[in-house]
Amino acid sequence: MILINKSFRCLSLFTLLLSLLCFFSSCAFHAAESSVLNDNGSECRKVKTEKNEKKENVSFEKAKKNKRNKDCYSSVEEIRASFRENADFRVKYELRHSSVSVFAIHGGDIERGTSEMAILIAGKDWSYYLFEGIGADAKKYHITAARFDDMPAVKIAAASMLGISLHAQRGTGENICIGGGNSEAAALMANNLAEAGFDIEYPCRRLPGKSPRNIVNRTRLQGIQLEITQPLLDRLAADSEYSAKFAVMVRETAESYLSSHASALQ
Repeated sequence: MILINKSFRCLSLFTLLLSLLCFFSSCAFHAAESSVLNDNGSECRKVKTEKNEKKENVSFEKAKKNKRNKDCYSSVEEIRASFRENADFRVKYELRHSSVSVFAIHGGDIERGTSEMAILIAGKDWSYYLFEGIGADAKKYHITAARFDDMPAVKIAAASMLGISLHAQRGTGENICIGGGNSEAAALMANNLAEAGFDIEYPCRRLPGKSPRNIVNRTRLQGIQLEITQPLLDRLAADSEYSAKFAVMVRETAESYLSSHASALQ
């Protein structure tokens, strides 16, 4: 009897230990399973968050490496769908039904100084259009001129005879590289600005601006593209007399070109 009781106690103790072992193993398994599910859920949320951040904060430097498309966005409408107008970017324009229209589609903080010069050249009588990026990362709003199709800009171009666009170009000197679809008008602009003392490169082989899709070439006689180095834009912004001289020369040249073609335009 004593032997049986001892055997029973041993068996009961073994059973209890086995039960406890199974219980803790089950808990550990479920805990591990729960941990995996939580980790997976967090990772999914992390991936989604990263995707959202990448969508809203596209790296301009990364976009530049894409040889087929250097822009982060393909249109102004795409930018409007992703960002806040008048907070992240803004559009300014006036349709004055003038013979000449002025464009700064990389204005504001995208290419600093181009907006101000476009307004100065347009004066109170020429139509103008500005697309301006706001903030330190504004360069991500850059849309190539040949792909720029914001409807107000297109309407302004279509209502004009000649277009003038202002862009910033790379360079350490104070230089203007002149291109555009209207070669005759561009050559006249290059000659007149050079005579006025500005450092001119013409034709502008690096940035020719010849595409008929370029917003400046959507005017009836196509247009003139002025690629200005940042040091010169900075000087124009700082020196009102120098910027006035530049604006007057640009206006006089455009008016002279149109005047010489008046009979053909009638």
